[in-house]
Amino acid sequence: MRRIQASQHRYFYCLLAIFAAALFLRAWRIAEIPDIVHIDEAGLGRNAWCLANYGIDRYFNEMPIYPENFGGGQSPLYTYLVVVLIRTVGRGSLNLTLLRLPGLLSSMVVVVFGTALLDLVYENKKATLTGALLLTFCPYFIMHGRYALDCNLMLGCSTVALYLLARYVRGGRLSQLVAYSAAFGMVMYSYALSYI
Repeated sequence: MRRIQASQHRYFYCLLAIFAAALFLRAWRIAEIPDIVHIDEAGLGRNAWCLANYGIDRYFNEMPIYPENFGGGQSPLYTYLVVVLIRTVGRGSLNLTLLRLPGLLSSMVVVVFGTALLDLVYENKKATLTGALLLTFCPYFIMHGRYALDCNLMLGCSTVALYLLARYVRGGRLSQLVAYSAAFGMVMYSYALSYI
């Protein structure tokens, strides 16, 4: 019994250390690394700032359902999350940390829910820890949390949706069906190409 408890504690502390490393890799100097602002980040930030302060985007569209960005559309979830941050935390101002914060949170959601999905599917601690390490240290997943690109939220939202789908497949309860259906709806709101 003690051996099983010690194993459980070790597993828990390993996951905690992995999650702490993931957060550090994504949050450390987030406003400075990368040291450039991607053109889509700039457009998203400008739209969010205009919406937060004036209720219109930079093309003078009032509270658009699908904001414009350089002649094309930009998925609304990221823009409106930044609007909320500007109005609450930023008090009307925008900086790179606020702009990139939803991406950082989405990246952490991928690590946490991706690990939970692996644990649910494989029911193997070694496989789960290996997957968690890959999600933590793979360069794509690190940079996913460091750019304010509207498409980046789709990965976080779809990871949550897949985790909830796996729980529904296991449990088969109506509440789980509703939860995963709502999560897949959020995926469609996070990035327009998810409709395909």
